[in-house]
Amino acid sequence: MENFILKLLKLKFLFLVLAISLAAFSVFAYSPYYTHPDLTEEIAKLFNFRNADSSLEISANEIRWMREGAIDEDTPPRWINHFYDPKNVI
Repeated sequence: MENFILKLLKLKFLFLVLAISLAAFSVFAYSPYYTHPDLTEEIAKLFNFRNADSSLEISANEIRWMREGAIDEDTPPRWINHFYDPKNVI
């Protein structure tokens, strides 16, 4: 009986590891077409919402440019510049 329970636990563990591994392939958190552009757009909208000066409002066209820039920033080798430190030249 203990042997059967141990085999069942091993099978459940294997299934869990397999399910987690397969689920990892469907995650888009690091996609340059979703995460970075969407965050950029939401920040621009938040800026427009919180900003009292309407002359500083970011237009829809400018938000589109910012989204395109966020996509371009994630293409190699541009993403290397995320770690550029002009003060220490790193």
